[in-house]
Amino acid sequence: MVLKIDQSHPEFIKEIQVLHYLQGKLAVPKVICEETINGYTYLLMERIHGHMLSDDVFIHHPVLLVECLVDGLKALWNVPIEGCPFDESIAKKLETAAHHVKTHQVDMEDWDREFNHFESPESLLEYLILHQPIEDRVFSHGDYCLPNMIYDGHQLKGMIDLGRAGVSSKWQDISLAVRSLEYNLGTDQYTSLFFEKLGMTPNHELIKYYMLVDELF
Repeated sequence: MVLKIDQSHPEFIKEIQVLHYLQGKLAVPKVICEETINGYTYLLMERIHGHMLSDDVFIHHPVLLVECLVDGLKALWNVPIEGCPFDESIAKKLETAAHHVKTHQVDMEDWDREFNHFESPESLLEYLILHQPIEDRVFSHGDYCLPNMIYDGHQLKGMIDLGRAGVSSKWQDISLAVRSLEYNLGTDQYTSLFFEKLGMTPNHELIKYYMLVDELF
């Protein structure tokens, strides 16, 4: 089993709701028990047996890593979005981001200066609001990076850290997948293979846009 403890943050409370919602729809941990006591929430889950995609067993086999990363996206996109109660549209994300900016929750020291050249959270937020894209809506993980995907060989065993999951743009997860893939491998050599396996042409503007959105979270 795995016990996850946090202050009763809205994102953590939502994660528990998402786990219940996805039972039978997607490979996610089974919730055994949940409890909130004195401002802390405790989530007890069944342990998923496998390896994170960031583990050496995958990093040393990058083609397998790419295949698993693509497989996970397709599994997410197979989750029906009709009637899904979790809104992670760009409008909703920017509303949350605006709250983060207003309440000084954005740490610019964590920004990736290779692509984020904005001088303040306010200027970045203004840019994102003015350039909201049309969304190709799917069910999205919301934080689709290698450590949040657990596989055993080619078999998806489970997805974790689902506090930002919901109906969102297809490019939300694609953008963070590209960033995580290149960061963990230390090269962009396999990015073209990722899109080849995905059967899509990279949209670099949307990739950068959703990476910038993530800077405010």
